[in-house]
Amino acid sequence: MILAVLRGNKIAKLSISDVVEGNYIVKDYKTNVIGVLYADNGRWIFNPNKGYIIEGLATGQGCYVDENQEIIITKAKNQERVYLYLYRTTTNGLLQYNIKSFNITIGKSGTISFASPTIANNHAKLSKQNNIWIIEAIDNNAVFVNDRLVRRKIIEHGDIIFIYGLKISIIGNSIIIQSINKNAAVTVNNDAFDTYQPIVQEIKEESLNMESDVESFTIDDEFSRSPRFTSSIKHEDVKITAPPSVQDPHMQPEILSIGPRMTMMLSSMCTIMVTLGNIATGQTTLQSSLMSIILSLVMMISSLLWPILSRKYQKRRQRREKIKNTRLYRKYLEKKEKDIQNILALQQQILLENNLSFEDLQLIIYNQKRNLWERAISDEDFLTVRVGKGKVKGDIKVSWEEADFSLEDSYLIDELKEMLARNEYIDDMPMNISLAQNKVTGIIGNYAMLYSFTQGLM
Repeated sequence: MILAVLRGNKIAKLSISDVVEGNYIVKDYKTNVIGVLYADNGRWIFNPNKGYIIEGLATGQGCYVDENQEIIITKAKNQERVYLYLYRTTTNGLLQYNIKSFNITIGKSGTISFASPTIANNHAKLSKQNNIWIIEAIDNNAVFVNDRLVRRKIIEHGDIIFIYGLKISIIGNSIIIQSINKNAAVTVNNDAFDTYQPIVQEIKEESLNMESDVESFTIDDEFSRSPRFTSSIKHEDVKITAPPSVQDPHMQPEILSIGPRMTMMLSSMCTIMVTLGNIATGQTTLQSSLMSIILSLVMMISSLLWPILSRKYQKRRQRREKIKNTRLYRKYLEKKEKDIQNILALQQQILLENNLSFEDLQLIIYNQKRNLWERAISDEDFLTVRVGKGKVKGDIKVSWEEADFSLEDSYLIDELKEMLARNEYIDDMPMNISLAQNKVTGIIGNYAMLYSFTQGLM
């Protein structure tokens, strides 16, 4: 059995006997002694240490501890809370569903409803973004992943989300929920979940036939180790240049551009007015002043017209330059995408060559091919077995620096990110597990299928 002690930003776990016997000192993750758990007449009793009070009881008073029970302890000095949970490491009470919604709330009134007074109405949020599950705490509520307090975290296969007695795991597109607080029921919104349907792996009849009744080898057979010629996947680094910076050129305000021209225009107007006045008073004639009037009018019109035409030309030129740069960058992205796809295609070929199917392995054994004994303990893939097919991340790192750019460039950044997302995984690839690295491996599922599956591994 496990006694979980939740305090602050971590959970400490104490392994205790499944049989009610013995005495245990209960400590938090900082090794502070919270109290003592001991057996008495077939039941567990917890006595708090000095300075700690069990909620709802008098100072120094202990209480019985049953399985799947939440006990709240308060530190008298600062009213800090400590939570105890006693539960078995079994699969009893598991709820498993297929997920239909990629936005799940957890709380008293969430998509996953947990009727515990300890959690908020909307305590946390689970969402799937770019094929990745993310857990987020709402309003700084306490959410633990693998016994550590988190605010926002990507959830990997095998991670355990813990929220005050509620345990959640996500495997593929299914979710597993378990309450270790017997006083808090779990309900789910049927619009977000379906009844769990296990993924049925296609099993060929010829694969199930291990030909155990056929003697493949005799006592007189001799074997020699052939040299192994294989290609290894090499890590590749690809560097991509960020989109070019397209910024508006520095342009003067209209008033600063037109101001000097306005001055010239006013001067021309004054010249025309003076000339017309001289004509009216007879000091000069219209014929002799006509050229002066025409020049003044031309200066007035050009003072307003040329700045406007110049600004329009500059903006048009900037738009053309932006379209040209965008076209060139998209061609550059296409070239880089082809480079990445070529690298992934090579890695795909190496994976398929090094990780044969179950049927291919059978043929090697039954036909006594020379490569029967070729994999040695010195090989990096020794005791690596193929368990199925799926999406595999390529061994490639794409780096790019997000240079300074204006908001107008954001669509090119989005295109770059979409290109990287398209080429992150290789589809329909062998999924392997190293039994050398994972010395204890658990397989969950229907026994009949597991039996044949394990035979396939061997």
